[in-house]
Amino acid sequence: MSPRRRAAVAALLAIGVAAVASGARIWPGGRRLAACVPVQAPVSAAARQALAAYADRIQLGVEHSTGRAREEMWNDPVTGRSRQLSINGKGQVTNQFATSYSGGFTVTIWVNYLARSWTRDRAPTGIVPRKGNSAAELVQANRDDVTNGTARIVGHETVDGEATLHLRKTVHPALPAGITLPKGAHRGLLRSLPTFLVDTWVDPLTYLPIRMETTVHGHSTVTDNSWLPRTASAIAETRVAIPTGFKQADPRQGSFDFASGTLISTRCQS
Repeated sequence: MSPRRRAAVAALLAIGVAAVASGARIWPGGRRLAACVPVQAPVSAAARQALAAYADRIQLGVEHSTGRAREEMWNDPVTGRSRQLSINGKGQVTNQFATSYSGGFTVTIWVNYLARSWTRDRAPTGIVPRKGNSAAELVQANRDDVTNGTARIVGHETVDGEATLHLRKTVHPALPAGITLPKGAHRGLLRSLPTFLVDTWVDPLTYLPIRMETTVHGHSTVTDNSWLPRTASAIAETRVAIPTGFKQADPRQGSFDFASGTLISTRCQS
């Protein structure tokens, strides 16, 4: 598979994982589904008590796709800050990406290790981090999927020595609510969007996701999740670190091509 095709597949998988992990509903709006009001599944007192300890923990996701390459992602539910590392099959960091929010602005930083450069972009978005228990939100989404029939329990399995419930669902493409397209374009666009098969292994008591596998077009990516206690070192993992000697590039000059690890120039040539 070429680097560009691999990057395209990875991007599709990332969209699917993000949508599923956030509990987003991207099922088609057919008449039968539209007529049914989704039911919020109950959570037992024992599960709520266990989940209370995760309220401010740092979420760490380690994603594996092709070969030995991986992505490591930290998210802080208190500050909204996140950071992601791309690591190749040789164990070398190739890219670093971080997002933070302040005063209605979103700050994004990209670090390109191959080009030994980095960019910083600050844009007004109006986004205000919403403090909450992200682990509990994922749990509720998993329970709701089972209760509403969008996911089914496949069986009981052991993952890394832990007893889990194996959940499975198929995510079909659909346009977000409020978006309209010209007549005739809707069906063609939906045909071009991928259908995801999502397998999630969760803790039997809390339904906290331990592992997720997303498959599209025969290509799979596996993400292992853990929640780190809120220590100084865990919080530091959500902050970007610019390596010594890397030069800052003007983001207006272009954008990074993560497949090739180069900065694509958009400046006019004389």
